[in-house]
Amino acid sequence: MESVVTTVRPVLVVRTAASSPGPTSAAAGSTTARTDLSTPNSPTSSTVEASPPTLGVHTFVTAPFKQAGTDRIRAASGSAQPPPVALSTMTTLRSLSLFVAGSSAVWALAACSLPPVEAKPADRADTPQCKAASSAWPAKVAGFEPYPVTTPSDAVRAWGERPESSVIARCGLTPPGPTTETCFEANGVDWVQSDLSDGRRYTTYGREPAIEVLVPKESKADASTLAAFAPAAKKIAQGERRCS
Repeated sequence: MESVVTTVRPVLVVRTAASSPGPTSAAAGSTTARTDLSTPNSPTSSTVEASPPTLGVHTFVTAPFKQAGTDRIRAASGSAQPPPVALSTMTTLRSLSLFVAGSSAVWALAACSLPPVEAKPADRADTPQCKAASSAWPAKVAGFEPYPVTTPSDAVRAWGERPESSVIARCGLTPPGPTTETCFEANGVDWVQSDLSDGRRYTTYGREPAIEVLVPKESKADASTLAAFAPAAKKIAQGERRCS
């Protein structure tokens, strides 16, 4: 399914907050599918015409496995890219349409077999503030639809195509205090950036409870993606602390 996404890239104003340590860290299986498509021979008549060639599609998908815990994003096992699909000569538009339909079915089957992202709700996930913020989670992040998570809590959400590259957001964390880590504004919301071994964590600054956004290295998202979380973050009132 194709989709067109318009992303507004915010202007990031980088500042620093006062000193005191901030947050320190944040939080396999395979599927083999084979689709064989063929077109029937032409019916018998006085004039015999050649039927379209048989079209065979063999797709092998190895899906990596990812687990993201409460305070960090764990590294995932490697993933082998599927081999190129060999196509016989296609002589009709019908043959081409059969190939596209068959390939879509194979990839849809593979996607359904991927495990959900493991994420635990924050301590204050059930607060009225987080309930309000959860109602404003973005429909898409960096062009990706929501991805399944292991918790039923609305205060935890993920977006992506695979567990190891999904962006994870949680509401209900204790807000960071003054820190020397990078502090910047994006679309009217202050964020503290924490560099991790396998990605980055962004935490709202000056809002209580805080919202945390985890962006793994495998993701196509970056700091500009935080613009999508501005409506949710603004459901929580801004306190006295600001990036300065």
